[in-house]
Amino acid sequence: MISANMRTEELLEQSQSLTQELQNQSTELTEQQEELKRSNTALGKQAVELEEKATLLEEQNRKVEVKTAKSSRPASRSRRRQLSFRSSRSTSPSFSRTCRTSSGHR
Repeated sequence: MISANMRTEELLEQSQSLTQELQNQSTELTEQQEELKRSNTALGKQAVELEEKATLLEEQNRKVEVKTAKSSRPASRSRRRQLSFRSSRSTSPSFSRTCRTSSGHR
């Protein structure tokens, strides 16, 4: 009976020790879970901020593209007029005579 009581006490101590170890692990896991929640919240906020910045960049890019398109159109129209004017001058008979006269050829 004494040996049975000793064995019971050993098992009880072992059980209490394991219970304490499990409680410590549970506390540690709870703390880790809380830290992960805080981290996820912070990352969620950063994601929202990045999405907002991406939207702003897209809007700015569109504005730049529109500006660029507007500023390049008149230049290309102007260039077409210049080319058109040059080609009409070079094919004009009076222009050819003027060029020959001014360069000393008659």
